[in-house]
Amino acid sequence: MLMKKIYVDIISEKERKLHQLQADAESAVDIVTRAISGLELVNQEIEDTKSEIDEYISCLLYTSDAAD
Repeated sequence: MLMKKIYVDIISEKERKLHQLQADAESAVDIVTRAISGLELVNQEIEDTKSEIDEYISCLLYTSDAAD
């Protein structure tokens, strides 16, 4: 009977550890997912800014050509 209780206690402890590890894994995935989303946003802002710069350069070239 004592051995059975020991095994049950060990199994319960391992199950608690497993649940904690699963929760830790979910948390880590959430952190990575948020980081990727943040990077995607930054990349989009970079592309938008590059497009704006190209647009301003085009306008400057147009006005420079028109002034000549």
